[in-house]
Amino acid sequence: MWTEYDFSAAYNLAAMDSLPEWLSPLSLSAQYGILQSVAGDGNSSLSDQLRLILNQLTTKGADL
Repeated sequence: MWTEYDFSAAYNLAAMDSLPEWLSPLSLSAQYGILQSVAGDGNSSLSDQLRLILNQLTTKGADL
């Protein structure tokens, strides 16, 4: 038996007025997951993973 929890958050840096213009096409997202498994003999294990992703937003092949 296993149980999994996943969380995600994303933010478009263009929404911040105080940043330099070259940062405006960037977005930052974070993903976090937890997996808990319990074996038939009662032993359990816990595993977690964190991902930070920086993307450049484009439209029709051109930079914004």
